[in-house]
Amino acid sequence: MTDWHVAVHNDEMNVFPVVVDVLNRVVGLKLDDAIAGTWRIHEQGSALISSTSRDAAEAMVARLHSYGIDASVGRSS
Repeated sequence: MTDWHVAVHNDEMNVFPVVVDVLNRVVGLKLDDAIAGTWRIHEQGSALISSTSRDAAEAMVARLHSYGIDASVGRSS
């Protein structure tokens, strides 16, 4: 069931190429999607990058946090 989402939030610590790399390699987004998502994070302050099960979303956020990326899990409406 995909009723949970993962959001990545902008911060002042991670540079653009690092966020793209983490979204591509760690999250598994295609490179074009990782670049587009990073632009959304940069311009809008955050972006939803995945909709998945609660367990998978929590695991993804833990992986992102391990790379210093600010991310959160939320319930889809």
